[in-house]
Amino acid sequence: MMHCRISDIGGVGTYAAYFALYLLTVEFGVYWCHRELHHPLVYKYLHATHHKYNKEHTMSPFAGLAFNALDGIIQVRMRGRGQGLPCAMAV
Repeated sequence: MMHCRISDIGGVGTYAAYFALYLLTVEFGVYWCHRELHHPLVYKYLHATHHKYNKEHTMSPFAGLAFNALDGIIQVRMRGRGQGLPCAMAV
């Protein structure tokens, strides 16, 4: 279902509540997914590439794009249905 106006979903208050709920659930999922990628069994194989560019002396704006393909797929799936998919497919 598509809503073209804020009034279609009940007004500004309802929109703000949905928006806050969306942000909380997405951030919660991203945090726990990222935390699980630091597990010793998977970190070296999946997630270390991302942190190679995220050190004190090599900080890079591209660290967010530096990841193993499987790492990217896992993180996209954790962000919710389809959210983030176009970005992951473009990389």
